[in-house]
Amino acid sequence: MKLAEQTKQTPFRATVLEQIQELLNGLRIPAVFYDQNGKCLTAKTIESCNQNGRCHRSQSSICDKIWRGRDLALAEQILLQHTPCQRMIKLTQGNVLLLASVTDDQSHSKAVIEGLIKALWREKTTNNTISSDMQLMAGSLAQSYEELNLLYKITDHMKFTQQPGDFLSWLCADVRDVIRADQLLILWRTQEDQHHQEHSVTAGPKNCDNKLKQLLWKRAEKAKQHPHGVLLDGGAGSEGLSNAWPDWVGSAVLGPICQGSRLAGVIAGLNHKSTRKFDAFAAKMLASLGNEIAVYLDNSRLYQDMQELLLGSLRALTSSIDAKDPYTCGHSERVARLARFLAQQIGLSQAEQENIYLTGLLHDVGKIGVSEQVLCKPGRLGDDEFEQIKSHPQIGANILGGIRQMAKVVQGVLTHHERFDGNGYPGQLHGCEIPLSGRIVMLADSFDAMTSDRTYQKAMSIAAAQNEIQKCSGTQFDPELAQALLKQSEHELRSKLDNVADDARISSHACLTAMN
Repeated sequence: MKLAEQTKQTPFRATVLEQIQELLNGLRIPAVFYDQNGKCLTAKTIESCNQNGRCHRSQSSICDKIWRGRDLALAEQILLQHTPCQRMIKLTQGNVLLLASVTDDQSHSKAVIEGLIKALWREKTTNNTISSDMQLMAGSLAQSYEELNLLYKITDHMKFTQQPGDFLSWLCADVRDVIRADQLLILWRTQEDQHHQEHSVTAGPKNCDNKLKQLLWKRAEKAKQHPHGVLLDGGAGSEGLSNAWPDWVGSAVLGPICQGSRLAGVIAGLNHKSTRKFDAFAAKMLASLGNEIAVYLDNSRLYQDMQELLLGSLRALTSSIDAKDPYTCGHSERVARLARFLAQQIGLSQAEQENIYLTGLLHDVGKIGVSEQVLCKPGRLGDDEFEQIKSHPQIGANILGGIRQMAKVVQGVLTHHERFDGNGYPGQLHGCEIPLSGRIVMLADSFDAMTSDRTYQKAMSIAAAQNEIQKCSGTQFDPELAQALLKQSEHELRSKLDNVADDARISSHACLTAMN
């Protein structure tokens, strides 16, 4: 239950009457309370005339009728006539009439009793007024708490490395609970290649069709000028719902999502779970959230644009390396795809898979520092030439080391020629001393080299390459990774090596995840 719903008020009049009734009962003074319409307000039967043994049973029934407020004038008359008293206390406080009877031995205290009742009434009324004010303040604070708590959770969940739909789906479900909406929707538009694409997420039991979404878009256009949101339920301060709305929609609250003067989306709650009418708090919250969502969508798009620019630069760099040697054209992309596939096969997370992909894509970037004569030389390399080749992992690590987001990629680039038996380069690392990314890219790099035409050899078949991997398992390659590749079918492996152009564009989401 929400905090705001836990602040319930008790009518102060009932509390005051209970206190005064308790006082009079303690003094053994029969009394009854009436409102201005003659209705009895006494919560329970008060002992009266028969408490002193002076009232007959027949008279008690008359008294019962009096106390139920059948006749106010008769009440005073009979109360005096049929109770052992000579005096009547008759007080009016607010809109409540108090009738009380006192006996001879109590009559000298009439003034004192009247003073006590007035003082008690005044004290309780004042206290309950304060209590009422405190209840209102508590309700206001509770609403502020709900809003601040939601904003805190939004900040905690708002990551530009995720797709907007993922974040807004979470937000949709959480806001629905806070404003107690039966259904909540978030609609927004993105621009792709000069065209707008509409997106939506919803939380609730209803299937919101395109007709309802178009109604929300249309109404949101009018709501752009309302900084505090819009209520649609026909209540005070609200607009009514037209016949165009579905029958199941009894009330709605809207907050526009504006980017400058352009309507980028709308957040809407439909049907309050208890009252079926939303209040100004819900409208204000959705309006505030609409502003937050607009900023999030702007920043998310800017971040993705920067990411695509960086990826485009990296891809152009790897393409320039591949272009130096016509035999290695497409090699970096194939290694990246195969490395990611192996990472998936051994159960790495999505973020780790994409990190492996980038490592495979950039593993040979250091070859930019190696001459074309050495890279393209047919036949066996000389010792000096081989030393040049062996320098490319360190050169690549140096190039990427200045990019903070590439910290995880650098490890794999530096170690992708380390062998499992410790006879690799540049650090002669052994076994699990080699980072997992380096071991995976080593295997993917070698497999693609074996199945591609090179200046020094013709391409092997996939089956022959798998046999070679089997022979070198535990020496050149991590045996567990080797087994993960060997158990794959020829068709599966071929699909990772062919049609590279179809997978040339890595998704923004994947790179954002990997580089975060």
